[in-house]
Amino acid sequence: MVAAYILAGELHHAHGDYRGAFARYRDLFGPFVLNKQRAALHFASTFGPESKFALFLRNRIMNLMTVPWVAYFAVGRDLADNLTVPVY
Repeated sequence: MVAAYILAGELHHAHGDYRGAFARYRDLFGPFVLNKQRAALHFASTFGPESKFALFLRNRIMNLMTVPWVAYFAVGRDLADNLTVPVY
């Protein structure tokens, strides 16, 4: 939804210069997307453990994630959405 909002706002302000609008959209939203992609790659192995022990360990850690401060300390910084949305 935020991506569509930013793109619509940039297209509106571009007054027909869609190339410029797409470039501004990329500049505004691109770093946010790249950060999310890096975080996903960082956690990808968590979702497909390679051994029974790794699966056991992952499940114990995921149980600990129900404690809010543990979850924030472990992954909160990587999953937090730090995006300033322009007002159009």
